Amino acid sequence: MSFSSLKISSKEIFYLPNVLTYLRLLSLPLIYNFLVKENLLAVGLLTLLGISTDIFDGILARKFNKASNLGKILDPLVDKIAIGIFAIYAVIYKDFPFWAACFVILKDLLILVAGLVALNKFKEFPVSNLWGKLTAMAWALTILSYILNLKSIKEILLVAGLTLTLFSSISYLKKFLLQLKINKL
Repeated sequence: MSFSSLKISSKEIFYLPNVLTYLRLLSLPLIYNFLVKENLLAVGLLTLLGISTDIFDGILARKFNKASNLGKILDPLVDKIAIGIFAIYAVIYKDFPFWAACFVILKDLLILVAGLVALNKFKEFPVSNLWGKLTAMAWALTILSYILNLKSIKEILLVAGLTLTLFSSISYLKKFLLQLKINKL
């Protein structure tokens, strides 16, 4: 696989949006530790801070022209790591179904592999579309509902996560096939 088209300059490493992403990544072990200790206030505050930096880094990147190839890869990767960590916790300590955690983690691994294949074939790393963002949000809410033991909605959110995964998969597959057609591959 050739990634020569993915140019990452050394100054991108220090762009503020990327620094916010690093901070989000570095907060994950701390959040997990607070989860295990069942300090839900600390988990809630750190998670809200993480969500805020996730939103804010994108706004900063666009507003100050600091969008970077590193950020395009790192931001969704950190999101997937976070969801995976929360899913593993929910399986071990809560009643989140093991098969659902495997499904979420496998889905995210497939998305990363597909992104790398697209980068190699089309010389661009695909960005998340609306279906992808809704799916990630649905899974985050689903896992959170299990962590907080919200009995009345956790199964509904689980079905929503599965349904949105189907829609987002179809959406990404259509985009990939269109790119194949455009590039005559």
